Amino acid sequence: MAKSRLLTRFYCELFKLWTQYLQAGRNPLHWAACGGHLELVKVLLTRGFDKDCKDQSNWTPLMIAISAGRGNVASYLIEQEHADVNVINSTGQCCLHYCASKNRLQLVKQLLDAGAKPDVKDWGGVTPLHRAIATENLDIAKHLLDHTITENDVGNEEGCNKLFSTLVDLTDKQGQTPLHYACEEGNFQAATLLMNYGASINHKDTDGRTPIDVAPDHLRMNLLKLLKAK
Repeated sequence: MAKSRLLTRFYCELFKLWTQYLQAGRNPLHWAACGGHLELVKVLLTRGFDKDCKDQSNWTPLMIAISAGRGNVASYLIEQEHADVNVINSTGQCCLHYCASKNRLQLVKQLLDAGAKPDVKDWGGVTPLHRAIATENLDIAKHLLDHTITENDVGNEEGCNKLFSTLVDLTDKQGQTPLHYACEEGNFQAATLLMNYGASINHKDTDGRTPIDVAPDHLRMNLLKLLKAK
């Protein structure tokens, strides 16, 4: 009897998911991932659903699980199913973008360990590091920077400085670096973090402004004091 009730519940849930099939081009696996239904995700995968299937906006089950905060499903797809961690959706964003803006540090670690690229830009030129700084998720920002160096250990100071600047100074379409973002928001802690990783204070955006130029007065003074101290 218990088994019968379980099967009935399962098929009712599956039917509900199928009724949503036409919405945004998503199939039951997308909706199971969105709802955090890990056991259902496993069943659907054994029934032949593609772990990397895309909806009309090129969102995969992994990307949906990350955005919806379904860490159990996301972790399973990354570590057990080896889902594509570098997939790009219709706005050019990858899984790391969503982890960075939604403060999913553990998933950031899993994605990077699985080969996710930290320097991917969306259609606006924004990287996961830009996102982490803009949303004040500094632990994630630091992990992105540290991982880049770990994965590209060159054994000399000159090489390390070059690798730091590669990620930390990437610009969006307005020519702004993550340091521009930190300064514009008046975030001294974020600005200090980036500068410690070699962020350029002289880089100009498309309007000719440096990070110092876009900083509010109180932050500008603190940054200038920090620079003098160095």
